[in-house]
Amino acid sequence: MDGAFACPECGLDVAVRGTSPGRQVRCGSCNTLIEVPYLPRVDGDWKRQRFGRPRWWPWAWWGVALTVVALIATAAAQAIVRGERAARARSIARLVESSRAHEAEGRMDMALIDLDSALLAAPGDDYLPEDPAAIRARRGELARRDVQDVLANLGADARGPGSLGDWLNLTARAGADRDLAAIRRDVESRFQSTL
Repeated sequence: MDGAFACPECGLDVAVRGTSPGRQVRCGSCNTLIEVPYLPRVDGDWKRQRFGRPRWWPWAWWGVALTVVALIATAAAQAIVRGERAARARSIARLVESSRAHEAEGRMDMALIDLDSALLAAPGDDYLPEDPAAIRARRGELARRDVQDVLANLGADARGPGSLGDWLNLTARAGADRDLAAIRRDVESRFQSTL
């Protein structure tokens, strides 16, 4: 309670702030202990203290809500990335298995295409289902076997329609593929002898 009253001993005003009636205060002039009387309210001067939520309360709830939304979004993004990685790994494993199946059937060209697709789809070696060095070595072996098959077919039908285009494709492939560097000269010499 805020207000002022006259000291009964000396008559000077004693100002009080935040004390309730019945409490004792000292007079600033005569140093006498005086009991604070009941002071009636003065219009507009005294307001009851409001007990409610502090002003920061809504901001705190907004902060908690935004934090929860951010955590949920982060967890969802991580789940999506994990799902995408798992799907890519399954796709690569299927391509490697398809390559093995085509190789078992004797279709080296399709086996090579599937294995090349698996190697291109893998952003890193940890996506490959087997040892990366073994897969790359198998790819080189498949490329050489496929070129040997194509050479055998072209040698048997050297004058057939479209054989010149097949020879040109084979020499270009032998020049571009580093796994075929060992047999590149053999392909070029056979092409020259066929011409």
